[in-house]
Amino acid sequence: MRHTLVVLAVILALTLQVYGQIPRTISYQGLLCDATGKPKADNSYQMMFRLYEVETGGTAIWTGQKTVTVTRGLFSAQLGPFDVTLKFNNPCWLGIQVQGESSELSPRIPLSSVGYSLSAVNADTAAYAGNIKDGVVTTAKIAEAAITVGKVAPGQFIKSINTLKDSVTLVAGTNVTITPTSNTLTIAAASGPGGTITEVKPGTGLSGGGMSGSVTLSIANQGVNADQLADGAVSGAKIGSGQVVKSINTVKDDVTLQAGTNVTIGASGNTLTISASGNSGTITGVTPVAPLSGGGTSGNVTISLNDQGVAAAKLADNAVTSAKIADGQIANADISASAAIDPGKISGTAWTYANDGSGTGLDADMVDSKHASEFSAVTHNHLGEVWSDWTTGNGVYLTGNVGWSSGIFRADNANTGPSIWGYNNGGGNAVRGDAFGVGSIGVYGGSESNSGVVGRSTSFRGVEGHGQTGVYGESEGSGTGVTGYCTGATGNGVLGEADNGIDAKGIWGRSTNGWAGYFDGKVRVSGYLTKAGGGFVIDHPLDPANKFLYHSFVESPDMMNIYNGNVTLDAGGEAVVALPDWFGALNKEFRYQLTCIGGFAPVYIADEVSGNRFRIAGGSSGMKVSWQVTGIRQDTYAATHPIQVEVAKAGTESGKYLHPQEFGLAREMGIGAEKAR
Repeated sequence: MRHTLVVLAVILALTLQVYGQIPRTISYQGLLCDATGKPKADNSYQMMFRLYEVETGGTAIWTGQKTVTVTRGLFSAQLGPFDVTLKFNNPCWLGIQVQGESSELSPRIPLSSVGYSLSAVNADTAAYAGNIKDGVVTTAKIAEAAITVGKVAPGQFIKSINTLKDSVTLVAGTNVTITPTSNTLTIAAASGPGGTITEVKPGTGLSGGGMSGSVTLSIANQGVNADQLADGAVSGAKIGSGQVVKSINTVKDDVTLQAGTNVTIGASGNTLTISASGNSGTITGVTPVAPLSGGGTSGNVTISLNDQGVAAAKLADNAVTSAKIADGQIANADISASAAIDPGKISGTAWTYANDGSGTGLDADMVDSKHASEFSAVTHNHLGEVWSDWTTGNGVYLTGNVGWSSGIFRADNANTGPSIWGYNNGGGNAVRGDAFGVGSIGVYGGSESNSGVVGRSTSFRGVEGHGQTGVYGESEGSGTGVTGYCTGATGNGVLGEADNGIDAKGIWGRSTNGWAGYFDGKVRVSGYLTKAGGGFVIDHPLDPANKFLYHSFVESPDMMNIYNGNVTLDAGGEAVVALPDWFGALNKEFRYQLTCIGGFAPVYIADEVSGNRFRIAGGSSGMKVSWQVTGIRQDTYAATHPIQVEVAKAGTESGKYLHPQEFGLAREMGIGAEKAR
């Protein structure tokens, strides 16, 4: 609200320069009214008083802040005391600014001299200068530090040396002597070697130098280029290994490759191709060694492989594939761990064991000379044997009541290798388990001291599960139900994807007492993040071994950013605050807060944010102001995904609660409660 001021009395009281009994203050009284002329309500008001030597504009020669008590509009204030440097030897005007107003009351009030101030005028008048007699002012009459440099006439004594004042001591440095003789100081250079160089600057390729003491010059890193290298200065020893071709067959410098007889040399870019031509050679004879035959000593010779010539010793391991063996050549007697052909070498039709003895394979109804009807009733093993199928997708396929009572099939192994190994290099399954009964398990792996089931893949999924629960992991005690570990530089320890519905979750974690998710390291969320509450927790700064310290996040219905700081006002009571160069691109809809520190001033935002800066005004010189600016995000992501403050629950979430127990309801009323079952 705009105020008006009615002046009742102004009394100026000033002391003489020599005698200190008269106070240097101004007693001021006034009537504070509102814009309609009605006296302001009784209260305490903050007022800023300023003295000027001009009626309008200009810079204040004194500023003071006062809290005044207003009664029926009347108030009084004692201004000052004023420093002795404030002479009041020019006309002065008083400016008043009331808290909450952006400018001073107008017009300014001129000051007039009364009372003590008349005596102060006499003290400054030449007519009264004769009151102090010559020679009366002795050393004892002069106050300590009363004589300043401005009181001394020019040419009387040394006022300063190199801006130094008071008692200055000249110290002789290196190669300098100082000799006092009466009132004379002789400064001379000491004897010894010397020169006129005052500074050493590093030139091209050098670093170091200086202006005093012993200076050092060094060759700078990367300082030697082609201009500084003398011709022929780089020898072979100066060139690092693997950088250039240093020699060819011990020949150095500019080497020319000469094409000899039956040789051509062709150049293409940086490539030299050396080829031989003609049909002559130096071989004088070819002698075959069994199982080879043929040979000769001249002309074109021929070497042949004898029939029946390739014995077992000549065959490389794994050289004979299924295609090399004629159909119908291998019998049951040929296949065992002790026979000529190890079962691991067999490829082709799978061995299929069925409870009716039918199927395809070498002998579907006969394993270890036993029919399917006998197979489950005897104790036997296939230690060391490998059953495999490289075509249809099943390494071992077993159905029915074959094997031990604990399962269709059992393999015991007392060694360190796998009891069952399934291998498939096509598109099928190395090991597959199907279970259709209630509570039955397709594949079960157990271990007392290691992993129950391990899956490994160099280029795809180590373990893959399909179903209502694709992969289920359960841990007893302090173990881990499911562990994902990645040794690659860009891989994922655990990956969860759910793309088929707005209620789908890539990873779902739940815990009633512990942590639903625990991350040790950096966490990035590239999408939208919601939470019921949050904050930070750290080891307590005052007792880090025994306490935690919690702070809550600052929440807002807007996507708001907060910026703040402190700034010191200049001589005009203003300051320009510079913000980051990306501020305007990121934010819009700015809001401001200003707080004076150490005093009151009607500071305000003179210029809003423009060009990533804003201006504060209305304060006094040197005042510190704390500022805060907020902005609403306008970047591409924020514009595409604005916050919806109120959203209706839909689908399976309708009628359910995020926190049912806080509403006195059962946990089953919670959103996602079925996931825990």
